[in-house]
Amino acid sequence: MIACNPSANKNQIGLLQSSKALASASTDSQAMDPNSVYQLKAVFTNQEDQEINLPSLSGHYQVMAMIFTSCGFACPRIVDIMKNIQLQLPENIRQQTRFTLISFDSEIDTAERLKQYSVGMHLDKDWTLLNGDEAAVRQMSMLLDVQYSQLPDGGFNHANVITILDKKGRIIKRLEGLDIEPAEAVQSLEAAAKK
Repeated sequence: MIACNPSANKNQIGLLQSSKALASASTDSQAMDPNSVYQLKAVFTNQEDQEINLPSLSGHYQVMAMIFTSCGFACPRIVDIMKNIQLQLPENIRQQTRFTLISFDSEIDTAERLKQYSVGMHLDKDWTLLNGDEAAVRQMSMLLDVQYSQLPDGGFNHANVITILDKKGRIIKRLEGLDIEPAEAVQSLEAAAKK
């Protein structure tokens, strides 16, 4: 994990602890694939200050990560990797793919702050930035198997993970670290599109 605070600039990558949290998330097994992360019944707010539930993300492949906007090192790197994935996707798959960032910081990362971050990072209309309450963020981190903890200074220790979901919200690829090759994600999305 990386100790990430507004002035962080050192890289320490740790191993993730495996977690299977689908059973503990609120589910509607009649309507949702049992392996979908969209089973989480939490409500998030996007950068346009609109309420979003996770099933509304279905119908597109999702390239997803958990970040916080005042992170000084790891999170901007993860976003840059995701932007490179977006650039390298073949057009037909790019049209079927969206990019989602979920903030660890329920208190600071308001819709307004997420909007500023989106503009500052030059993220286009295919990006959704989400803020939720602490319980929703914790449940989402469990579903995506992303460990994190808050530091006394307001920053976060967190794993650096990009998760690729199919159109039903099932995990098809999980990439860890700050040296992820975008081509690996592109190959996973191309393979999913052939199924």
